[in-house]
Amino acid sequence: MSETAAAKKKGAVNEESKRSFLSIVLGGLTLLVLALIYFALGQGDMEGIMIPQKQSYYVNVNGEVTPDADLSEFTFLDLHAGDLLIYSTKLQGHVNTPMIRVFLAHSTARVFLEDELIYEYGEPHQHMFGYGYITVPLPSDYEGKTLTVAQTVQENGEIRKIRIPSVCDADRYNDGILGSKRLQLIVDCAVILLSATVIIVGFMSLRRNPEVRNLIWMSIAFIGIGLWDFGIDNLIELFGRNQLALKGYIEYLSLYIAPLFFTMYFADDFYYHYKGKNRMWFPVMISVDVAFPIIAIFLHFTDIIHIPKILVGGHVIIVVTLFYILAMTIVRVIRKEAIHKEMLIGTIALVVVSMVDFARYLYYKFVNVQASDFESIVLIGLYVFALSVIIDYFNTQQRTMLAEARNEALEKLAYEDIMTGVYNRQKINELEQQIVKEPRPFGIVNFDLNDLKKANDRYGHTEGDRLITDFASLLQSVFGKAGVVARMGGDEFIVVYPDLAAVDHEKLMGRLEEECERINRDRDGVRISYAGGFAGVSQEELEQMRKQGDDEIGRVFREMYKRADQKMYENKALVKAKASEG
Repeated sequence: MSETAAAKKKGAVNEESKRSFLSIVLGGLTLLVLALIYFALGQGDMEGIMIPQKQSYYVNVNGEVTPDADLSEFTFLDLHAGDLLIYSTKLQGHVNTPMIRVFLAHSTARVFLEDELIYEYGEPHQHMFGYGYITVPLPSDYEGKTLTVAQTVQENGEIRKIRIPSVCDADRYNDGILGSKRLQLIVDCAVILLSATVIIVGFMSLRRNPEVRNLIWMSIAFIGIGLWDFGIDNLIELFGRNQLALKGYIEYLSLYIAPLFFTMYFADDFYYHYKGKNRMWFPVMISVDVAFPIIAIFLHFTDIIHIPKILVGGHVIIVVTLFYILAMTIVRVIRKEAIHKEMLIGTIALVVVSMVDFARYLYYKFVNVQASDFESIVLIGLYVFALSVIIDYFNTQQRTMLAEARNEALEKLAYEDIMTGVYNRQKINELEQQIVKEPRPFGIVNFDLNDLKKANDRYGHTEGDRLITDFASLLQSVFGKAGVVARMGGDEFIVVYPDLAAVDHEKLMGRLEEECERINRDRDGVRISYAGGFAGVSQEELEQMRKQGDDEIGRVFREMYKRADQKMYENKALVKAKASEG
């Protein structure tokens, strides 16, 4: 390998090291900041901040009245779009800065205090209503007054119970949320921020290391899952209250889009580098993952069917995607086509946890509707999966680096002239085949080093060897960027221009002469002297050769070599003649 190539490789390694160091620093700082936030938030819960209104309620469902309902036990059949649900009670308990916290699910709502409208949510024409808690300020003399909530259902089958409203202290509400849900907040922020860090560092390294795109795909998927968890844990209300529609869009769309990027992570393993019959399923899965959110958005904004109503379809696609990834990973491990045992463990963990989480979701939605808010555990599986991805990625990188090192060592043995460090005859033979396959105007310069016998006879073979290596270094410094420099044997060298159109040969020869004179001024022993000859093929000649086939191009390459050699000997004779005259 040439000194220039080695320098480039060293620079690339140094640059990669800088990026790796940067990612470690950014990751460490992110974890440090999150840890500081975690401890700064402190322990806490909603006790003393939120007073659940557990007393009896007056409930009216489409005119059917229940005068003394206990909301903790009260359920009804699925409500449909347009149904009217009204419930009221006298408020109890005291807080300093009162507000009422009410849960809404895909409905418009009006909130009254003593028959006076104090808040209204949603417009019948809007596309997304969302679900979650709204908070409404109350006057300081709210105790004993009647609160009435009137909800008009906008989506079929989304309401099966009424969640108990609570009176909250507005000044301390966010502190209570931060204290009671600080772990979820820290985890979600860590997922989003660390994933964003990986994406930024990944794009910085993408040109040099294309394989990092897989981590970018996975990081985008993790950001989607982090945003989804932000939604289901109602953490979005920390950044803006009563934004149920925004919460809904973030939660549903992030969940619908995430499977696409999970699948894209496996593009190399399941498609580009995979030759089995199951390869055809990858574009099918990608098509489904791409089509589903697009169709969902189209159906939503045309009011054919809104995004929340196809949630089960989203769950089915996630399940199918995870089982596809699991099945393909198992197949590849069994066939020993790739070492992905770490990925297998992570995928199994993610599939199992996702299945359990999906079953829990269906249970809370359709069976135990009186249970408290559903809290997803899918992040547990995601963290195991993320860890397996990281381990698998770095193991793969290590194997790749070792393979590249072996290939580099083999290439060095096969193509490098051990004495001079430039390429050898074998490299020129390979370059000839490359020019035959991808024909372009090319040129050949043959060099012969003068006075080698004089150096050997007068100063010994050590001086002769130094003369050869110094001349090789000179050629590499002048022609290395424009072509391939090689030693053909003894004192004979060659420079091949693979793209003659991009080279100014006369300028390079002039530079070679100048550099040779500069070196000789400070050189002890025999001065560097050489003879050279050039031959090249123009674009017009190349077009004629293409018509005659690859054999003709190969024949012309060898002919150009002979012609350059002949000119070199003619030049050598002139050099000797001038030396004799001098």
